[in-house]
Amino acid sequence: MVRAVYAPEKAFFGMDSFVLRGAFASGNSIAKEIVVTIEVPQSNSSQEPPVALSAPNETRLISVVNHTPPRMDPEHPLKIGQRHYPKESLRAREQGQCKVEVTVAADGSLKDPKILQSSGYPRLEKACLDALAGGRFKPATENGVPIEKTIAFPVVWMLTN
Repeated sequence: MVRAVYAPEKAFFGMDSFVLRGAFASGNSIAKEIVVTIEVPQSNSSQEPPVALSAPNETRLISVVNHTPPRMDPEHPLKIGQRHYPKESLRAREQGQCKVEVTVAADGSLKDPKILQSSGYPRLEKACLDALAGGRFKPATENGVPIEKTIAFPVVWMLTN
């Protein structure tokens, strides 16, 4: 539940508007323009504050945007997991997590990969970046149209025994 409170400037009377925006966990967002009329008080007392009135027909929907985030494409998986563990890192018993940032283009291709957080092991960092080579994502969409989006995610290298 959300509550919005409108307070006009002192001595303001007439029409005004503001935009109320909401973002939801689903990725959807909405924006509504609210038009208010500030009326001059009817009594002779100058102590009464102005009253804001907003009729339902004065609320206009500005936009509803449906977003979907980029997601891994199972037909073009990343090179992560035990099959892709660097051999030298296995021998040295290196394990850790890298945080990787990559831009997913509107066609699903990956570009501009970089390490945001190190695992502490250069070989594992190289493996994190190598994991993206040849991989593809399903692109983010906005109202059903594919868009370019930069995302960050962890790549974990963990020894199994």
